[in-house]
Amino acid sequence: MPGVRAMKDEITVKHSICSAPKEREIDAWTDRYFRKTKAAVEAFGDTEVTYAIFMRRPVVFAPKLMVKWLEGIAENRNTEFQINLNYTEGQWVGAGEPLLYISGLFSQLVVFG
Repeated sequence: MPGVRAMKDEITVKHSICSAPKEREIDAWTDRYFRKTKAAVEAFGDTEVTYAIFMRRPVVFAPKLMVKWLEGIAENRNTEFQINLNYTEGQWVGAGEPLLYISGLFSQLVVFG
C-alpha cells in the first residue's frame, strides 16, 4: 500500500539513529520525579554518578543504538559520558546482570528516566 509505505518512510527518517535527539522529546518522556531530581541536583550541587544498566530477563546484548543515542545527547549537552560495556555485541546476558555502566554528571544523566 503506497500510503502505508510513505508513512513508514517518514517515521524512519524522522526518528533515524543518525539524527540528534531533541531535548524537548526527552523531556516529554521523562517522569516528573526525574525532572525534580535534576532541579534539586542543580540547586544543591552536582556530582559524578554511575548508573548500572540491566534487564530483568535474559537478553542478547545489542547496545549500538543506545550508545549512539547517548553520544548524541552528550554532544548536544556539551558534556561527556563514560560508557563501559560489560559484554560484546550479540553475547547472551543473564537476567539482572549489569549490561553496562554509564558515568557522568548527575544533572545530565538523571533526565533519562
